[in-house]
Amino acid sequence: MTSFHARKTILIHPAERAIQQELSGGSPRLTDQQLSACAISLWEFDRIYYYLVQERTPSRNTEPLVESLAQEFERVRAVDGGASAEEAVQAAVR
Repeated sequence: MTSFHARKTILIHPAERAIQQELSGGSPRLTDQQLSACAISLWEFDRIYYYLVQERTPSRNTEPLVESLAQEFERVRAVDGGASAEEAVQAAVR
């Protein structure tokens, strides 16, 4: 089992199941404030959890997702160099 596959199996799949249970009437694991903090967290798992919740929420607001996408592009650019987040988002929207 690869490291990525192991992390996905151990962390992401259980989180996906928990999110699905929450959306099916279970009690939320995180408050809205905690979930917003996940969107800007330095930890990838927190951000992935935020994206999974947003992906599965029927009435999601897309504006915070666009802002989060810009942050992700900025993180990648900071590591790899390249276009600014604004340029990357504009190219992705086109």
